[in-house]
Amino acid sequence: MSETPPASAEGSSPATAGTGSSGARGASGTQTRHEHQQGTAHNSTYNPGTYKDILNFEGDTPGLGVFSLPQEKPKKKVTVEVFRDTMYDKVASLTPECANIIQKTLRDLTIDPRATLSKKMPRDLTTEEEKSKNAVRRNDLLLKEHVKQGFDLEKNLSTLCSIILGQCTEGLKTQLKTDAEFNRKIEGGAFAWLLNRISEVSSGITSTMYAWESYDDAIANFIGTRQKDNEDVEHYVKRFEGARDRLCLAGGEHILSSPKFIDSANRSDPAVIKQQQEEYMSYLVIKGAHKKRSNYLARDLQNRMHLGIDEFPKTMAQARD
Repeated sequence: MSETPPASAEGSSPATAGTGSSGARGASGTQTRHEHQQGTAHNSTYNPGTYKDILNFEGDTPGLGVFSLPQEKPKKKVTVEVFRDTMYDKVASLTPECANIIQKTLRDLTIDPRATLSKKMPRDLTTEEEKSKNAVRRNDLLLKEHVKQGFDLEKNLSTLCSIILGQCTEGLKTQLKTDAEFNRKIEGGAFAWLLNRISEVSSGITSTMYAWESYDDAIANFIGTRQKDNEDVEHYVKRFEGARDRLCLAGGEHILSSPKFIDSANRSDPAVIKQQQEEYMSYLVIKGAHKKRSNYLARDLQNRMHLGIDEFPKTMAQARD
């Protein structure tokens, strides 16, 4: 598939949601859906500039993309997955002292950056090495450098949290701050926790949303992800993976596999289940690819399947190719 730069999600004009008698709703007495979501639903006066401000919001660091509530539609809105990829490339300039440590966590949010640094602690000298002044001097320098890296890491973790929050709309930040753990986590530089919370809240999976609505929306979003006009393959796949993560957060991970397609002896084998999940997701990626730009790949693969030739990709890596 030929690739062109990704297209930003376009915002849409707020639709009329109803009428009212209060002058606070405007001369026409109408209240837009956006007004209901942003202001009057909370008994506050709607600011006509709010929608435009959100639409054009670029955050404190333009170029990183922005996070928002589900109902907000900034042009530069990105998923956490896309943001992590962007930050991975930029972290060397934004937090240079411990870039390699932070990059590991950006790749896998379950990795504790402090634990990564601890593994780099200089080992204790042997009894024989302690007799050498050069060895002792060298070890002292390594220990001092390690301590400095510790201070640098704490500073960088704090900086990264600030950068991430700077890319959130005010509405999203307000929602994030309702979490009882928010202050403690931010003070501790827990940027992985923050990204996970943003993923949940920005996708609409919160304690205030009806669980089945969240579940239904996540399924529809996952199954319905399609490559946009002028969207490159990598950006499309990242959006797809974001939709998959949202599905799992909503409790729908079981949808990614089916016991019908697994031998009864292997139905509890994690490796077999994971492989089946990969196959299904690979199929959906091919199915959702832009038909003209992919030369109708899904149709051609299905036609060959009718001839007994199975050339469907079995992994996400194959689907990207």
